[in-house]
Amino acid sequence: MRRLAPFVLVLAACSSDDPCLSSGTCPATMRCAFEGGETGYCVPCAEEEIPYDGEDNDCLDTTPDGDQDGDGDNWLGAPFGPGGDCDDDDPLVSSKQMEICADEKDNDCDGEEDEPDCGPQAAPVVRISTPTDGAVVRGTIEIVVTASDDIGLDIVQLVGPRGVQLGSRREGPFRFSVDTLALDDGLWGFEATATDVAGIQSVHRIGLQIDNASGPTITLLSGPMEGLRYGGDLVFDVRADDPSEVAALRVEIDEVRVATSSTSTLAARYDSRQLTDGPHALALFAWDTHGAERVDRWMFRVDNTPPSVTFDKPTDGADVTSPFDIEVTATDASGVRTVTYGDLQVAGTPLTGAVTLPPGLHTLTATATDVVTVDGALVGNRGITRITVRVAN
Repeated sequence: MRRLAPFVLVLAACSSDDPCLSSGTCPATMRCAFEGGETGYCVPCAEEEIPYDGEDNDCLDTTPDGDQDGDGDNWLGAPFGPGGDCDDDDPLVSSKQMEICADEKDNDCDGEEDEPDCGPQAAPVVRISTPTDGAVVRGTIEIVVTASDDIGLDIVQLVGPRGVQLGSRREGPFRFSVDTLALDDGLWGFEATATDVAGIQSVHRIGLQIDNASGPTITLLSGPMEGLRYGGDLVFDVRADDPSEVAALRVEIDEVRVATSSTSTLAARYDSRQLTDGPHALALFAWDTHGAERVDRWMFRVDNTPPSVTFDKPTDGADVTSPFDIEVTATDASGVRTVTYGDLQVAGTPLTGAVTLPPGLHTLTATATDVVTVDGALVGNRGITRITVRVAN
């Protein structure tokens, strides 16, 4: 049995000056050039592209035969595929372009340069649409900018506090992510700038209230102050403020809850006689609507013990002759504010004076107050003492 030799078909690429039907049949550095017929000839690729000759001279897809400036409009004088572009080296000039005033160009290729009827160039319209001016924000937020222009936008930029660039976009949507944790709590300014292709700018500014973790501020309008002494009813008037609004307030004494409120204000009374005389811990709590907590703590003293008052002159049961001298002393752990006998009163202690009474048996009464806020007023605890004397005829 005879063996048949294998049949091999070899297609050879064209060489220079060989006939060809397409550039794919020419060597890598050559192209198929046609001179009016259906068959062309392999010729070397050119170093530079010749615009609008109907040929891909440099054999590169990146340099097509037409539209040299990439504005989508071929040169109006092109022998192949002409368009309306009167300057194919400038992307701001074509029949599809609007006229830009004062740039000394015929942008729209209508034969007139900076024609008078184009009017003043309008500035871009830009606005920070989200969040709104004065909004309270926290964590990572998205700032949305809307921008437009009659001849086209070039760039939209967002600047944050201290002039920090937060981002730029040449095409929409103009959305910028901002981490507010990098800023201290408080009111900060943000600025969006839109620039059009003519270089004209517009700016929109807003202020945002950053509120991340500090919690509300607490103001004690009335109530026990640090280091001072209180008796009777403790009168509380508390206010809290927070940009995110206050969700709750609470008062604790010695870690025991004594008053609460679900608003930004709290008014309450608490009987301090339930506490022992001496130091006690006060804590004011406030929370905002995001759960951030603020606690203010300090110590105050409770004193419900009145001063001790004593008649040093005369003594109880003494026989006296008018006029006679009196002397009253008082002692108190919080300090004596006043000592009083009849119309006589002295700040501190002792009280001395002369008294005239008709003959007979008389009861003498003296009082003293200490330096303590009682029932919300600096009236002091009141101590009292009485003695009996007989005035001779």
